[in-house]
This record gives sequence, C-alpha cells and structure tokens, in this order.
Amino acid sequence: MREVGRYTVLGGPEAEARVAAAVEAIRTTARSVLDPRAFRALVLIGGYGRGEGGVEVRDGVEGPHNNLDVLLITRQVRRSGTEALRRRLSEALQDASRRHAIGIDVGAVSEWVLRTDVCRVMWYEMRFGHRTLLGDDTFVPGLTRFTVDRLHPPDLRDLMVNRGTLLVINDAMMDLQEFPEESRRTFRRHLVKGVIGIGDGLLWALGAYHWSYQEKRRRVRTLPGVPEPLRDLYDRAMAYRFRADPALFPSEDLAQVQREVREVLAESHRLFESRRIGDPLAGFGNYLARALPREVDPAFVHPREAARRGLALARTLGGRGELHPIPDGLRPGDRLRWALCPPRERLALLFPAVAWEVREEPYASQVRQVLQASGEVDLRRAYLRSFGRLGDPNFFPVARRLGIPLEEDPA
Repeated sequence: MREVGRYTVLGGPEAEARVAAAVEAIRTTARSVLDPRAFRALVLIGGYGRGEGGVEVRDGVEGPHNNLDVLLITRQVRRSGTEALRRRLSEALQDASRRHAIGIDVGAVSEWVLRTDVCRVMWYEMRFGHRTLLGDDTFVPGLTRFTVDRLHPPDLRDLMVNRGTLLVINDAMMDLQEFPEESRRTFRRHLVKGVIGIGDGLLWALGAYHWSYQEKRRRVRTLPGVPEPLRDLYDRAMAYRFRADPALFPSEDLAQVQREVREVLAESHRLFESRRIGDPLAGFGNYLARALPREVDPAFVHPREAARRGLALARTLGGRGELHPIPDGLRPGDRLRWALCPPRERLALLFPAVAWEVREEPYASQVRQVLQASGEVDLRRAYLRSFGRLGDPNFFPVARRLGIPLEEDPA
C-alpha cells in the first residue's frame, strides 16, 4: 500500500483543506459516538481514500466534487449489530456533512465478513487505497488475500451493471421533454461513471485491472486490445472525474455523446462477458443461454446463498417473484439455471439488451418477455423499476427528483 499524502489529484490548497477538515470532523464525531471495543477500524475509502478524489469549481470556489466514503469495520457477528452501528454513525455525521457542505456516505462490514468473503473489487481497492481514521491501522493492509488475480468475476459484472445502469437512467432522462441544468450535471456524472465502470471491466478482461484511477487511465491509453474510441471516452471521463469541467462534455453534445458511447461500451461489455463466462461471444443473440451460470459459484455452498437460490426456484415455479417468467427458447437445463438465479442475477443478464439497445434474436425478445415490455421507452422503465426494487433502494426517490415516471413505486 502506498502512503497517501493528498486527498485529490488536481485540487488546490483550498479544496485539500476542505476535505481535510471534513475528514477530521468524521474522526472526532466517530470517536464521540462509538465504543472503541465495538469496531476494528474506521477507514476512508473511495477516491479521497486513495488520494485520487475529484474537485470542481462552483461559484468561483474550488471544492470536492464527490462524497466522502467511510467504512466502519465492526467486531459484530450479527448483521443487525453492524447495521445498528452504521446507522448510529451515519446519523451522527449529518451535522458534519451540513457544516462542511460535503456528502458523507457511511458503510459498515464486520471483520468476520472481510476475513471470509470472496475478493470483491471494493475490498481489493480498499486494501491498496485507503486511510485509517480510527482503530487498527494494520488491519486493512493485512488483508493480503485481496489481490487483483483473485477478483471475483460475478462481482465485477455486478459493478459494471450498476455503473452501466446510470446510462439507462440517462436515456430515461432524454425521454423527457425538459432537461434543466441540474439534470445535465447529473447526466454528466452518470456518463462519466458509466464509461469508467465499463472500461474497468474491459481492463479486467485484458488482465490489466488496477486499484488506482491514474494507473487505469494510463493503461487504457496504451494497452493493446482497447478499442480506439474507448480510449478517448475513458480519458475524458477520467479527466472529468479528477476535475469536473463541463467543457469536457458540453451540454449541446450530451445527447450525441450518449448515442455514440452505446456502441463503444457494448463492444467492451461483450469482451468482458467473453472472458467472464470463458466462451467468446460474437454477439448477444444467444447471450442468455450462454451467460447463465454453468458451474457452482464458490458462494453457492454457503447456506444463505443456497437458500436464496432455493427461494428463487420456488417463486419462479410458482409464477411469483421479481423477473419470474422463464424466457422462451431456452433448453431444459438452461430453464432450470434461470429458475435458480436470484432476481438480481437475472437483472444483470437482462442489462445488455436495455443499455445497448440490442436487437439480436432471440435475446431481444427474451428480455422483452421477462420485463413484459415492448418499445424502448417501456423497456427502459420496466428495467429501472426492477433495478429500483432489486439493485438500489434509493433509486425511486432519485427517479422522482429527476422527473422519470415509474409506475409501481413502492413509496
């Protein structure tokens, strides 16, 4: 792990001081509300944790562009105990967030999970890029099994789907008649995260993934196998991530850029999935059958995971649950594999058709059947409703704020 001296890549003294003050407030608040015996460490992660945070200038003042991400590593055994500590810290930090005018996102995980979990992207990047604010500063660096060669492919896929769904939200925003400036800022942010997320997946597919944003940017610039259009897109997205300059993605070009990135990112996603499933994909026509899990995931042997899959099977056979229709055209073995997939995995299998507007058959028809939608607008909204229920519980309030009409909002 490298020593982190700065919080940002391009921020000046004022931006650095604002982040430092907010970090100190987090440390002071956590010390006052948490029993030190209840947690192992409190760490700053994400861009600012690895010294690669972004900045922006608003009203002539330079400040942080992104939220601060902190992770509380608890000594709890029960998940409810960890969640209770997370809520306590998150609520206590609301005042610091307001005073320093910066969002603070609080996550929590038990040390037992970190000692037993698969190598997720988040854990790998945390190990090499973080700052310990309280507690044992040797714990996170000591998680030596979190290495790039052990990254869990399904976790990478889920990360790409979450980031890529931001582009689906952009498409849904473009379906609206009004597109105010605040929506354009959100659009740029989504575009940048989506491009970087899909580009990161391609880096993994090419055996070149890295925890550092700056190093990933360098590798995309020079690595053979990266489609040329992606090099420019990824480089501009990284430039925006380090300093959010709207000139990198002008307002008048946003719709055109969104259309152009679809083809580029679809190709990168295809290359990623070819490596993940170990079967080269020439296109997405037969994607559903080929991408369904054919080997037992190591996590499947865990009783909780086995229960999730058993519940998915029971609900599918009973015609209930999210995304329960079994797509037409699947062979008997593939039909069973679909029925065993928990709904979030099914959503990931539907994602390419919606995000990249795939029209290849039978995949396109299968996705429309599962989502029970026909036209592109209906398909997007049906997908986003499922995403809100399965992928991001905070999505429906965001959709309302953006003016995206989604029926069946649980609120």
